[in-house]
Amino acid sequence: MMILKEVVRKEVNFLMKGFRMWVNSLGIDDLHINNLYEEFKDGLALLKIIDKVKPGCVDWKKVEKAPSNKFKKLANTKMCVDLCK
Repeated sequence: MMILKEVVRKEVNFLMKGFRMWVNSLGIDDLHINNLYEEFKDGLALLKIIDKVKPGCVDWKKVEKAPSNKFKKLANTKMCVDLCK
């Protein structure tokens, strides 16, 4: 069981590194990902990525650009989910 957990952990780390490298290669202003968990928790990075992949789809007037609480962060992440449907 420990061996399987180690293999899964290595695979997840490999995939996360690849995703970080892809995001950083997009050339998005003010966005450089080092830690997925920390930098994706407010939804802003995901919104920037979505807008880069499909320009103009994010209504930036509705985005909480400096979310100060978990409800505002959740609003941003909900917008990400809605845009990806």
